[in-house]
Amino acid sequence: GRQQLRQRKRKGWLYVAECAHLWGIYATDAAIDDFLEWLMTALARAPTTEACWEEERHVAIQLLQDASFLDLQRFGQRLYNASLVPLYPWCTRVLESHPMHSEVLSKELAGISKRRTSLMAPDERFQHLKLLDSLFMKHPEFITTIDEDLVGYTNILCFVNELPKTVVEVGDTKRYAEAAVMLEWIIASSSCSISATTKNKLSFISALRLSLVKSIHMMAQKGYMGDVFAKGDHLETFTDHLLCSTANFSCSEEIVNTNEFEQVILTTEKLVSAITSELISRAAEQHGLPHAMKGLSNHTSKYSEYLQGRLKDSSVRRLMPLLVTRAFLRASDSVSGTGSLDGKDGKEFLKSIWYLCFDMYHKDSGVETIGTGDFEESYGNLVLEELIQTARRWELGAKESLDQLESIVGPKLNRVREGQSLNTTKTIHFCLVSLIRARPSVSYVDTLIFEMSRTTIPSPLLEAAFCDLVISRLRSDERIEAIQLLLSVNKNDSTSRLS
Repeated sequence: GRQQLRQRKRKGWLYVAECAHLWGIYATDAAIDDFLEWLMTALARAPTTEACWEEERHVAIQLLQDASFLDLQRFGQRLYNASLVPLYPWCTRVLESHPMHSEVLSKELAGISKRRTSLMAPDERFQHLKLLDSLFMKHPEFITTIDEDLVGYTNILCFVNELPKTVVEVGDTKRYAEAAVMLEWIIASSSCSISATTKNKLSFISALRLSLVKSIHMMAQKGYMGDVFAKGDHLETFTDHLLCSTANFSCSEEIVNTNEFEQVILTTEKLVSAITSELISRAAEQHGLPHAMKGLSNHTSKYSEYLQGRLKDSSVRRLMPLLVTRAFLRASDSVSGTGSLDGKDGKEFLKSIWYLCFDMYHKDSGVETIGTGDFEESYGNLVLEELIQTARRWELGAKESLDQLESIVGPKLNRVREGQSLNTTKTIHFCLVSLIRARPSVSYVDTLIFEMSRTTIPSPLLEAAFCDLVISRLRSDERIEAIQLLLSVNKNDSTSRLS
């Protein structure tokens, strides 16, 4: 009898799902929340041979891929937050290992999940969350069933990350961010030790951090950032957590050579960049750019000392300053694009942040030894390209520093000629093109043409750079000389793409 009851209930849910576009217009908010919770739970379920469960999962996927379903605002505006509902009881189980914080944080999660007002002020919430990092470092927790559940939860977040912007716009991004910050902090903190770090956790953290990037951008547009991060201290505290937890993940040699860890690096960079953009924007509005610059400088010094203590013997220590460098540069460039940094203080800030990033790249990241892995090499090249591009866009006139960056590009080009992966080759070509655009000089023509002649695969990037150089940056006599050189290389090298 119990089995038949469950079967009838399941069929009822399937029928409700198939008719959602009809009843959704008239349903109460509570009914829609219950339905979406079922939908997300079905989506999180791993593929199975049991036909009944697989049917539920199939119906959920089919419905969530239906544009007409997402267009119904009653569903769309609640779907974003419903994606986190299956995670609340799971996170409570993680917190139970630390009773002192379990009750307080669990109540806060419950309050947010039921669409009630947050029980805590931002100050109190960040105070409790901040203690989790050190607690889990001393008493790491690993629960096998939770780790297995993460695969399904990651599937939900990957779906959320692909939602159209229109759905995210109508959603309650403030409540989502409040909950997502707490969830991310709990799982990342619980993964801080080598024994507790797994590929499943890294995939989940990467997907959750990426979803936070979207919600932070949307909150910034709506002016809600102050509701979640009331003070600049909250932004800095969260950044500290993101960077230090990522550094802790890299203590495991088995983890750092995985695609999952690479994705954590890339998504963390995006999230740190989004948070830093907000920090800089607030400072610009409040005429506090010098203070903000001092804070970022102190922040990087403290973080560098942390890396020295945690990762003395790890080659991954070079990746972390690269992450910070690119995040700071992209954040500053984003704010600069809004015109908020056009004044004297803004120009001085851009110059200071660029030189801070240049020093991090040139000193802390171990430029001389970068190249031990394809991802590390490629990521370093992207940071180098960002340094060159921003120096040009911000009109810094940093000739001496650009000379130093040029001296780094040369050896990297030699390594590419000796045989690197396609991805690494592309990233160093980005650097070469950026250098050409930043410092238009005839002396770069030879290098550019030589690289074009050595490339055995299509390279529209280099070809476009050559056209740009010839058309807009060279005198008429220099153009003729460049074209003659191009033709001579083409004639002498039968393997070149130019042939």
